[in-house]
Amino acid sequence: MRTASIPPATFQGLFLVGNLAYLGAWLLAFKQPAQWQVMGAVCIALFFLLRVGGMWLLALRQEGEEGRAARRRAVLYTVVTLLAAGFWVVTAVRGLPAQG
Repeated sequence: MRTASIPPATFQGLFLVGNLAYLGAWLLAFKQPAQWQVMGAVCIALFFLLRVGGMWLLALRQEGEEGRAARRRAVLYTVVTLLAAGFWVVTAVRGLPAQG
């Protein structure tokens, strides 16, 4: 395994920051400050880059059976991340439901 040069905590930290960016995008969508769509899109891009990029970086550095399993997880994470980002984009375009 070639991930020995990068500690696992680094990947966990990247994933955590990516998740926080996603939560930040939703917070912006609910609060709707000025330029919230732009800031939210940056947060979504950061979420996608850190989650998917980190997962694929981890998967491509592993070999053998462990590498194949890691690549399958990376594909799953990519699909889930695309769905989550798409859900945010649809909400941003259509707007949030009226609160009453």
